[in-house]
Amino acid sequence: MGLRLASGGQSPNNREHSDLPQPESDQNTYTLGSIGNHNIAIACLPDGEIGNNPAATVATRMTSTFPSIKFWLMVGIGGGVPPKVRLGDIVVGSPLYNYPGVVQWDLGLAQREGFRQIGALNKAPEVLRTAIQKLKAQHILHGSDQAILSTLEGCRLKYPTFARSEHLEDILFRTDYDHVGERVQDVEDRNEEKDNDDYGASNDAEEDEGEENGLLNCRYCDRAKVVKRKPRKTKINIHYGLIASGNSVMKDPKRRDEIDQRFEGLALCFEMEAAGISNSHPCLVIRGICDYSDTHKNYSWQEYAAGVAAAFAKKLLGVVAPIQVNLMQPAAEVLINKVNDVVANFSGENNYGAQVANFSGQFLNNIYLPAERIETPPQPSFNSPFPPDHHFVKREDLLDQIYKGCSVKASRTVLVGLGGIGKSQLAIEYGFHIREQSPETWVFWIHASDIARFDQSLKDVADNIKLPGRNDKDADIPKMVHDWLRKEHKRKWVVILDNVDDAGFLFDFHRDSELERENSHGRRLIDYLPYNQSGSMLITSRYRTEARRLVDESDVITIEPMDEPHAIQLLQNRLGEVSDAKEVSEATLDFIPLAVVQAASYIRRRGPLCSIKRYLELFSYNDAKKTSLLNHDKGHLRRDRDAENSVILTWQISFDHIRQARPSAADLLSLMCFFNRQGIPAALLHRRDQATSQIDGNKLCFSDDEGEMSDLEPDDEFEEDILTLIEYAFVAVVDVTTFGMHSLVQFTTQQWLNVHEQFEKWSDQFVENLHAKFPSCEYENWRICQQLYPHAKSAVLRRPQAETLLLKWASLLSKAAEYAFNRGYSLEAETLCLEATRTMENVLGQEVEQRLYAMELLNNIYGAQARWKEAEELEIKIVEATKEQLGVEDPKTIRSMNNLAAICRSQGRYEEAEKLLTEVVETKKKVLQAENSDPLADIGMLVYIDNLSSIYANQGRLEEAEELSSQVLEARKKVLTAEHPITLLSMNNLTVIYTQQGRWKESEKLLVHALEIGEVYQANHPDLWRTQAHLAFYYFKQGWWKEAEELYVQVMEVYKKKLGEKHPETLKSMVNLASTYEKQEQWKEAEELKAQVADIQKSVEEKPKEKPEEKHPVTLTRSTSPQEIEIGDEERKPKKPKYQA
Repeated sequence: MGLRLASGGQSPNNREHSDLPQPESDQNTYTLGSIGNHNIAIACLPDGEIGNNPAATVATRMTSTFPSIKFWLMVGIGGGVPPKVRLGDIVVGSPLYNYPGVVQWDLGLAQREGFRQIGALNKAPEVLRTAIQKLKAQHILHGSDQAILSTLEGCRLKYPTFARSEHLEDILFRTDYDHVGERVQDVEDRNEEKDNDDYGASNDAEEDEGEENGLLNCRYCDRAKVVKRKPRKTKINIHYGLIASGNSVMKDPKRRDEIDQRFEGLALCFEMEAAGISNSHPCLVIRGICDYSDTHKNYSWQEYAAGVAAAFAKKLLGVVAPIQVNLMQPAAEVLINKVNDVVANFSGENNYGAQVANFSGQFLNNIYLPAERIETPPQPSFNSPFPPDHHFVKREDLLDQIYKGCSVKASRTVLVGLGGIGKSQLAIEYGFHIREQSPETWVFWIHASDIARFDQSLKDVADNIKLPGRNDKDADIPKMVHDWLRKEHKRKWVVILDNVDDAGFLFDFHRDSELERENSHGRRLIDYLPYNQSGSMLITSRYRTEARRLVDESDVITIEPMDEPHAIQLLQNRLGEVSDAKEVSEATLDFIPLAVVQAASYIRRRGPLCSIKRYLELFSYNDAKKTSLLNHDKGHLRRDRDAENSVILTWQISFDHIRQARPSAADLLSLMCFFNRQGIPAALLHRRDQATSQIDGNKLCFSDDEGEMSDLEPDDEFEEDILTLIEYAFVAVVDVTTFGMHSLVQFTTQQWLNVHEQFEKWSDQFVENLHAKFPSCEYENWRICQQLYPHAKSAVLRRPQAETLLLKWASLLSKAAEYAFNRGYSLEAETLCLEATRTMENVLGQEVEQRLYAMELLNNIYGAQARWKEAEELEIKIVEATKEQLGVEDPKTIRSMNNLAAICRSQGRYEEAEKLLTEVVETKKKVLQAENSDPLADIGMLVYIDNLSSIYANQGRLEEAEELSSQVLEARKKVLTAEHPITLLSMNNLTVIYTQQGRWKESEKLLVHALEIGEVYQANHPDLWRTQAHLAFYYFKQGWWKEAEELYVQVMEVYKKKLGEKHPETLKSMVNLASTYEKQEQWKEAEELKAQVADIQKSVEEKPKEKPEEKHPVTLTRSTSPQEIEIGDEERKPKKPKYQA
């Protein structure tokens, strides 16, 4: 590639190469080297020469010496057009409206009515224009000035000339104020000083330089004429637009503004060289602004301006893909073709030339063109934009579907899926496969992201098949391609229509398009790709709605993320074999191919500095780092040049598309991204208007399987929104009332909300909706709680700011904690409950009534973990506060005294517990009698009586215990039904009393019945574990060792998982299992288990104890059942058990 630097000297290259021999006819001087993966040649204009013609001469010589050059970058300085640009800014010549990027402002006709512009210059090569688009996106995300300044900073020591000096001033004078030169008196004074002996010679270079800069930089201009402007936050701005090039220096601000208005106020910069080569050489013009094209020329800015322009050129080359450059035709061939066209137009057999010095007669300029040369018929080929990929992972099931769909004659098949999911890669693989299996088949790749690229692709197809007349000025390329495809060929063809994310232009005419101006046949663009028995079409699109505009639903193939084995294979193909399979699996990032390639690229580029393990650590560090990694866009050469190589940028394009097409669907996506990604109930999504506090929490129903949640009333708008998200592949249907999302989609949506300052709004809405729908944790609501619990755990990270919503958030966590506690997830319950209690205390202070629910729950959690000291301290505070604030007979006060009694009993302090519970029962009975209520019909009263029965049993008062426990069991069967978990608890309590009384048959019968009921409601309920332990104990007493062993193993494993191996209940189950082994003479197993218990007890005893005499029987529920009887030596005659584990 050719690179010109104007007056800025040498560019800060990556590597400099040695000089090469050059022809004698080439008077240029070159600096050779490379920037990134591009080889470059740098040349400057001869000293003292400026203008379009010298520039064209230098470029032509370069073309002769370096015939493989693909394009030029004209890098240098220019004068800016205020107030649009400022000194030190960068202007890049880019097409704008009807202008090509560079215009020759002095080429035209001076007429009476004014100056009429004539002629037009060429646009920059497409590969450079698409690279500019990518730079624009990067600058939007990361800032433009930092990218350029960091490049300059990197070469500050080596090239200090280009660094920005603190003495540089950006001054703009009024248009009507001209530059003031040196005063006469100053000239005389300086001459007098020079006449003094040796005085002039003694002035050092720094003074001379400062004097010269002062003379040239408006030293004597009136600063009162300076235009006042607001300071800018950025030091450098990059502008893309019109550059005005001419053969004279622009130093007149009025003339500058007149020419700017001639070009509709779009001119950004004036310079003198670009027009010389823009029409004859493929080039892009980059200018650093050093003055304002007025009389106040500012030479001190020139070197810095040249430096920033060169820095931008280097940045640009970093995003230009070498493979795209390699596919370009060398500039020398382009120039030769242009010359040949001119020669051919004058080389007909009837054409003659004449050289005339002076002629006043009539001159006839008839031109006779030669007959068109017949071209060699082309061979079938595939104009793939990418080479074959040896890293490609074949997903056989998808490829089979593609082969099957496209094998049908005249078929059209569409691949639909998320951006970066691998649609284009599958299409490319299919294209190469077809060429390999059927060499006589043509495969045409057509870009269909917009009408311009579609048009260019049709021209490329015409070139590939060498259609006669395609180069004619009035050639109708679409019709010519259509006619060729429509013919019944012996050779087959396949058209791959890539990236049809907006199919509208294929069905509508675009009045401003070059394509329609050429087309006069009234066809839609899609009609130029005909159905034909000789061919088929494969289409890729992100959006199912667009796909259905082109084909029937049955012809759509949905591309899902890879499965884990394929994703691992892709990562290993990119990195080589990796030994740690777990790390490889974690790095597959939801199995999204583009995300996997990003990760592999990041790891590979950093070599030994970054392993998979390190990448995962960075990815999990925080959201900012995760965003940075997902924005990494290096290393993927098989994506379209207009497509982003970053997962985040790729998907955010789709988010913006949804926001424009259906804003309510974008709102729904914004809400859904905060839920747990698996199993998002539709009932939580219907309200998105910040008014969800009015949602009826009971307005829920179950579907046929009684496991899902839905709203009673249909919502057409919601259905349209969810269908839109499904069409865009952001949401998947789990079942009729539940949806799922990929975690990366959720994260990317959240980052999108951050950018648009909507994150907090939708996070709060998520909390509102979930709080409104999460029910109380009665047994009847467990199915709903089970469905909502994962989302409540996600809500821990979504702490709101508003105080009213903060209390709702704490209430939500409390309800979720109670559900977790009831299901035996004690550690999760504690985490949720602690967060809730702390939040309520911060908001409510010492007010106890609203905080009581969460405090009591935390107390129960402490009890379940045998943390009695913490539990007792907290419960005493609750009792004292409720008595003081609510009164002795308040239900909350009575309940808190019952809980305190349970804590005393759990520590073996039975007399204290009995005294407290007796007071509780009597107070509650008094309250109920005053209300004329039956004590045995009150659920709370039954809890208190049952707990008093347990204390009697602990004290050996078994008859009293049995009487109370039997009353409670019968009453609960009536009030709660026999299947209720609390009824199951009563059965457990009664079986313990039967066992203590030696009533084995009655105990077994009740235990088996309780276990059968409990197993219906999952194995996670604490009362079921207790029932299993009681039954195992019964089998042991009966001498049924094997049956006891099987149950004790189950109980021990559950306790280890749910309570931890150091929990007293877990240790008790291990001791009981060891005793069972001993009874079967399995001495080795028994000793190993006892050794484990001893080691655990030793580790526990090393910690400070609360009281030496304290015991720690487990408290698994709010109402505590009697401590399980330890196994003794008494044996019974074996009998056949009624229950098999």
